[in-house]
Amino acid sequence: MKPSFFPKIVVFLSIIAFLTPATAAVSESCRSALLELPSKKNFTMKDLLTSVIKVKGLCKMKFTCPLDNSVTDVGLTAGCVKELPEDLGGLQQLAQDIGLDMAMQQVQSQLYAEPPPAAMGSSNYYADDDQAPPPPRRRTYDEEPADPSEKGKFSIGVLAGVNFSTIIMGQEESDFTEGRGSKFGVQTGVVFDIPLSKIFYLSPGLKIAQMGAKSEENDEEQYYNGMYYTTVKETYTETITAYYVKIPLLFTVKNYVSEKVALRINAGPYLAYALGEGLYEREGKYYIDGQLQESGSYSRKLFEEECIVDYDGYETYYDCEQMADPFDFGLSIGGGVQFYGFYIGVFYDYGLANIYSTTNSDTGGNKRVISNRSMGFDFGYFF
Repeated sequence: MKPSFFPKIVVFLSIIAFLTPATAAVSESCRSALLELPSKKNFTMKDLLTSVIKVKGLCKMKFTCPLDNSVTDVGLTAGCVKELPEDLGGLQQLAQDIGLDMAMQQVQSQLYAEPPPAAMGSSNYYADDDQAPPPPRRRTYDEEPADPSEKGKFSIGVLAGVNFSTIIMGQEESDFTEGRGSKFGVQTGVVFDIPLSKIFYLSPGLKIAQMGAKSEENDEEQYYNGMYYTTVKETYTETITAYYVKIPLLFTVKNYVSEKVALRINAGPYLAYALGEGLYEREGKYYIDGQLQESGSYSRKLFEEECIVDYDGYETYYDCEQMADPFDFGLSIGGGVQFYGFYIGVFYDYGLANIYSTTNSDTGGNKRVISNRSMGFDFGYFF
């Protein structure tokens, strides 16, 4: 009879081995870190499982997988978390195998309304309620686990980037506008993310930006003198250069699409004031049949008043004007991606102020209107 029972015993043990979850092998450093987890406040196996699922989910895409030495929300390194099983049963089995008894008792006390009977018979049970430590906080299944991301936190961003700026020209009581060519510039600054909720932020900042415009004009004509044609060409280059300190007051929506990756949308007003005197330059060249005959240049300060002195034999007259107003304001909109603190984004600034401060006699006395425009890219890091 004994040989007939032997195959049945083998089959029974094989079924038991198949149904019993395999214990994941962990390194000695990871085992030591796991044994320290019960000393952390409000630690639960559910928190550990949430961290494992998040880390392994990020590692499905190589560029989002956290570094092994980075620390997760439960206090373990990402390398240790990658060694753990991705199911609650496997984690509980692992906890029993490495002697994590206290953690198992905390899991039982938090997942059930009453503590398990084994807890009352253990050496940690206090007969006197005054001597007993406060019970751990219980958390229900519908309560959200601790969020390890940067949601709802104050942060400071350091930004630098490039821009392409220009000016739009028009005149009062007219819909006609004319743009100038764009000019390359750089900007740098800081921004402060002040949380209003988990996704809404007030984001004031301070920037220093190089702005301006650049345009070229060519005028070419041919003349016939009775024997041959003569080509006359005139070229003009205008360059405007100014440095502004900008104070944007933006409202930001920051939406986390994963643990450390967020999409940002920024919009709001800005104030700006020119630093220094600014510079307007105009250069002209005169050609006949491709040969340079004459060239000249003119420059003046943008934000400083200049006067022309005239004397009629009796009195001295001063005709003073300031070419541009240093004060500017407008609207700004932009967006970008924040990835593990690093940020890359785009912006567009629409100037509403008329920075031209004189009246143009060529337009019948109507005041000329000139406004700033700029768009660019920001790169930076949020602390």
